Amino acid sequence: AVDTSASMRAADISPTRLDAAKQYAELFVDSTGSQTQFGLLSFSGVAFIEQALTIDKSTVQSKIQNIRTVDAGGTDISGALITGTNLLSGLDEGKVIILMSDGSNTLETFTGDTPGNSSEPRVESPVHACRPQPLLLFPTPQNIPQS
Repeated sequence: AVDTSASMRAADISPTRLDAAKQYAELFVDSTGSQTQFGLLSFSGVAFIEQALTIDKSTVQSKIQNIRTVDAGGTDISGALITGTNLLSGLDEGKVIILMSDGSNTLETFTGDTPGNSSEPRVESPVHACRPQPLLLFPTPQNIPQS
């Protein structure tokens, strides 16, 4: 799941946060076995399935390259986790959601909680995710603790 919120346009990580996330995603796809199934989500205020589960690495790579930032407000990490869980529901084993984001959850989908004061998404699933606050992939000058 790749964060496509406007903050991913920042160039504090070269060339941009989104481009760095896409490069890591492509490297990950390249590093896996030929029978590994992938799905691809993008999210900001809403989560979108960019690619349903497939073993076709070239299709997944193409979809990764085509991801763009959007101007829709917010970062709905819980919505991305719920959509990712639903996408993986047909698999029997080896379920992993890799979520790439530069910030914390600013919206809540289907949980009834308020942003910044939430529990784990309320879905019954064999996919387990821990959500530290804030969830960070890229250290940026604004989110690195100063000693």
